[in-house]
Amino acid sequence: MRARTTSRRGYVLVLVVLLTMVVALMGAVGLNRQGAQTLTVVRQVEAYRAHHAARGIQEAIGVWLRTVNTRGLADSLGEDGHALDITLDGGYSLQIYLHDGQGTALADLSGVVRAEQDRAGAALINLQNLVGDEHFDEYVREGGPAAVSLNTASEPVLRAVLLATLTEAMADEMTSIILDLRSGGVRLDRSDLTEALTAVGATGDERTAVTQSITDTTEVWWVTVVQRHMIRGVQARYGGLVSIRTGSTRSQPGTSAFISWTDLGVGPRRIAPPPGIPEID
Repeated sequence: MRARTTSRRGYVLVLVVLLTMVVALMGAVGLNRQGAQTLTVVRQVEAYRAHHAARGIQEAIGVWLRTVNTRGLADSLGEDGHALDITLDGGYSLQIYLHDGQGTALADLSGVVRAEQDRAGAALINLQNLVGDEHFDEYVREGGPAAVSLNTASEPVLRAVLLATLTEAMADEMTSIILDLRSGGVRLDRSDLTEALTAVGATGDERTAVTQSITDTTEVWWVTVVQRHMIRGVQARYGGLVSIRTGSTRSQPGTSAFISWTDLGVGPRRIAPPPGIPEID
């Protein structure tokens, strides 16, 4: 009788231990779930704040652009492309810089007219062959016109665009001419492009195709926004492409629309802007 009682007590003890472990495990799982839910909520709140802060900055830039003559925007910028400062509460401020952002090739050709679509498509294939799949995304953009900038397109982009129209020898020579002219620090215009086409012996049709593919008029700009605190220094960096269409007259304001927006980060997690765009701190 005593042996049977002892056996029952041992069984009950094991059962109690197992139940205690199950309860503890369920509590731990509950705490983990609660912690994960709390972390998810915090991330959602931060994402909400970041989204609306970005929209606010973009709206402020858009308002400023409507007050300036976008036709002469490049000439109105200060050192390093400085455009304007915005003072915020709490000792914070925003420094906003603009740079020619049309140096990359247009990746989405769905909105491009057929006459330019074939040429732009060939340029993308050339570009992929020149830079490889790993770096291809660094040299393309998702919006704006198909034409690339005469003043900021990198060597691979220039060669890719020119190879879509000219022979390899002509494309290489013209790329070298443009890069040499740009090394002088002077902003190039259509006459420089025309002279380069003459130098390589381009035909009339080739001239037309190249002048449609390479432009001295900037419609896509890269915006760099640096958030500073008067004591703690740089707190955040943002960047994005904005499409700016000039008005039909010098007195008519232009229109703008953001194509992309990126958190460029600070310190070890900083992200470099597209090729040809200087890093601003």
